[in-house]
Amino acid sequence: MLQPLPQEQTIMAETDRISQLPADIVDNILGFLPIEDAAKTVVLSTNWGGIWPNLTQLCFAPHFFRRLKNRYSTKHAAFYVITKILLQHQGPTIRKFEVDYYDSKTETVKSRSYDIDQWLLLVTRKGVEEIKLHLGSQEYRLPDCVLSCRTLKSLDLDSLLVRPLRSTYMLPNVASLRFRSINLDFFSDLVLDVPSLENLSCEECYEMFHLHIIAKSICSLNIRYCSGRELDSFIPVNMDLRSIRTLHLDSHSLQNFVDDCSRTGLPLRSPALNVEDLNLSDFCFKEETQASPLIRLLHICPNLIKLHISLWCPVTWRCDSTYDDEKDIPSVAEVDRRLPELRSVAQRHKRLVTLKLILFKGFWCEMLFIKELLAALPSLQEVIIGHSNDMDSKRKCEVMERVLHFPRASTEANVTCI
Repeated sequence: MLQPLPQEQTIMAETDRISQLPADIVDNILGFLPIEDAAKTVVLSTNWGGIWPNLTQLCFAPHFFRRLKNRYSTKHAAFYVITKILLQHQGPTIRKFEVDYYDSKTETVKSRSYDIDQWLLLVTRKGVEEIKLHLGSQEYRLPDCVLSCRTLKSLDLDSLLVRPLRSTYMLPNVASLRFRSINLDFFSDLVLDVPSLENLSCEECYEMFHLHIIAKSICSLNIRYCSGRELDSFIPVNMDLRSIRTLHLDSHSLQNFVDDCSRTGLPLRSPALNVEDLNLSDFCFKEETQASPLIRLLHICPNLIKLHISLWCPVTWRCDSTYDDEKDIPSVAEVDRRLPELRSVAQRHKRLVTLKLILFKGFWCEMLFIKELLAALPSLQEVIIGHSNDMDSKRKCEVMERVLHFPRASTEANVTCI
């Protein structure tokens, strides 16, 4: 039998260096892969034989459920596989556990609730630090072991039912908390004490004002598309807003946020907040209910460095209209009256260097808004304007050419149209 030459052995050893990686590094690499790909990868090296039953990151993505459903023609197959993987897990720790499942029919989740309960009970007993649970169904009720897990650092819940059994929960290590499509009505008598919380996100949640969180060091707050019967307190109580550096709101939440700042006694004058990165979705400067709150928010956020706005306008407006064409329209006069106040507050933002506006359609109110910001912001360096796909190429070129010739307060402002 031919033996490899010494030079060939050296090359083989060098090309197989990945097999010699420490187990914790391999475990971390496999954590970025879909669970089925991680299972295939560990068989590539005899040195990795003990890694699979000890994986610390278990992520079951949507394609995992689709693949098993197509293979076995049943939605329950994936649930059996997850249960088997967890029961065969031999390691002392599962740091990350993700289940991202969606199906238009809720019966599957409802019928497998016991299985999901057992998954969560097992991972919380193994020191889980990150849980992501997306079930696409309000039929599943979150077990108490999750909100009682003191090792958690990140909790992401989407489309499920949360009915706490106790009035107070302490999550001492949670730094990131995300709720999406959660009915917070059941939180009315609940207090979440999250002293290490840095990032809080609530999207498409119902009864937002029922969220009672004790958090003193939040850096990032995202509130979008939340609703409720009343908004006596839109901002979660017991939250120190002055620690927030990144703020993301939709146009509806914008007004509620500013109004609630006023109700809670936060002075609507500079400097009340320390926000550096402001992101607004579905914003229309023509609407008084959006323009005025934005101006008020800019007043109390004098330390902005980045401003990112996703524009919105009703589809019924004429896309080819310009400011000069419509001097006689009353709405133009209304917008004109707001421009001096916008200009006044924008001129005081001497730290704001990045402005990004997307979904730009070229409407006259958008043109006025952009023109005023460029003419007022004194320290701009980077300006990105992204057009909407609804604009045809000819209209896009005409409008963008006009924008590029708008006067700029900052000589360093570089405008890029994409």
